[in-house]
Amino acid sequence: MTTQKIVKTLIIMFTSPIVVAAIITGLMNYFTKRKTEKKIEQEKAELATKMLSQIEKEKASLQEVLLKEVEKTKGEIQMKLEQTKANYQKELDIHRAEIEKQKAHAFRYSEHQFKL
Repeated sequence: MTTQKIVKTLIIMFTSPIVVAAIITGLMNYFTKRKTEKKIEQEKAELATKMLSQIEKEKASLQEVLLKEVEKTKGEIQMKLEQTKANYQKELDIHRAEIEKQKAHAFRYSEHQFKL
């Protein structure tokens, strides 16, 4: 077969309506598949961005709640500490008064003993 006959055969083969339709269908399928894959990748990226944004919002919200709880607990602890300190101070004052009372009593007793 000569080159000229091969070229004529190829031209006839590629100009056949069935072959042309098959080539066009194949190209359409290829580009449709490629377009669909790109769209899926874009949707995945958008979804990932939305999820990341939502996670960041939830993280900020949880940090805010946690900070409020820490401040609340800190306030409660501070209040209990002040109350405990006041209670100890009251007990200390009571003991000091008792000691002063006993000192006065001991002083009066020693004066009484000295007079005798």
